[in-house]
Amino acid sequence: MITGATGGIGQAVAAILAESGVHLLLHGNAHRETLDELTQKFSLSGIVGDKITVKQITADFSNEKERHFFVQESFNLMGNIDIAVLAAGVDLMTPKMKAKTFTQRLESLMQVDAVGAAETARFFAEKNRLARRNGVVILFGWDGVLHGMEGDTAQLYAMAKGAIHGLVRSLAKSYAPNIRVICVAPGWISTRWGSQAAEKIKENCAAESLSGRWGTPEDVAKFVRFLVSDDAAYLNGEILSLNGGKRIC
Repeated sequence: MITGATGGIGQAVAAILAESGVHLLLHGNAHRETLDELTQKFSLSGIVGDKITVKQITADFSNEKERHFFVQESFNLMGNIDIAVLAAGVDLMTPKMKAKTFTQRLESLMQVDAVGAAETARFFAEKNRLARRNGVVILFGWDGVLHGMEGDTAQLYAMAKGAIHGLVRSLAKSYAPNIRVICVAPGWISTRWGSQAAEKIKENCAAESLSGRWGTPEDVAKFVRFLVSDDAAYLNGEILSLNGGKRIC
């Protein structure tokens, strides 16, 4: 299960897990046509059918009824789900979101990034616990929660992603040892907003990393592939920064 599979990170995770032979359930909302493009891409590559199946589901995580529909329908479609990568999130940088007040943006962000992720993670963990199945949940935080950053947008993400950081540790203790729950806290990742940022912003952000560059969605996807594999079986309840090393704190 990959929520937010239409975003840059979600698409990269879907691609790398498909290459690894993982059956996929892809979720999207705002860019639903991307789900069809992803499925077609996998079909043309010959992966779908021979190695894996790819199914789709659309839901607006800002709507409580649609969130509940999503978690129920996910298991109806797949039968069993062993991996949940919860990458759905609000893009605060769109003109529509920028036109809203701070409180309105906070409400949208909390509903999708915090409440939606929490409900999905809890449903997944409980469903697998009752079925006595193992599972892995990957949630996404933000390294800015750990280091701090000025500005309204940073404050918004700090509240929503800070909630995820706290949730991960409690969920892991609630469902161990069969369900592993891990938080990936990315730094500057070159997704849609990053690729369109001004050159000076790109340079400043790259300079914050010891690696001297922005991370890529593929960097995140490779990390996720490791975390959901048996090679990471002894890793649980952790907040793991992925930022190339932080030069400025």
